Amino acid sequence: MTFNEIQATFKVTEDIAFKTGIFGRDRKDWTFTVKRQVSGCTAYGDRSCHTIKISNPENEYFMPHLYDTRYDGISDKKDEWIEFWQKFINEQWTANLELVDYSEKEINVED
Repeated sequence: MTFNEIQATFKVTEDIAFKTGIFGRDRKDWTFTVKRQVSGCTAYGDRSCHTIKISNPENEYFMPHLYDTRYDGISDKKDEWIEFWQKFINEQWTANLELVDYSEKEINVED
């Protein structure tokens, strides 16, 4: 079976949460790197999990967020995948983003 690994990095262009007083630090220019990878859980659904790693320009890294997405039906088609994660990050962290990097590769996984 093949699996499509994906990685994208989004940069914050406007920190709405900071501007509205929800968050106490301006996260403009912070990055959110999203990775689609094979889940370490049992091989059901589409076998995916996603991580989001947040970092700031000073290279201070924060604990990655891990999501078991095997049953969420997140498309691995480039445009749909990017749109899903931009919207997800915007809703979770209240920030506008731009895509700055994208890569994907198919890997073989055992059934």
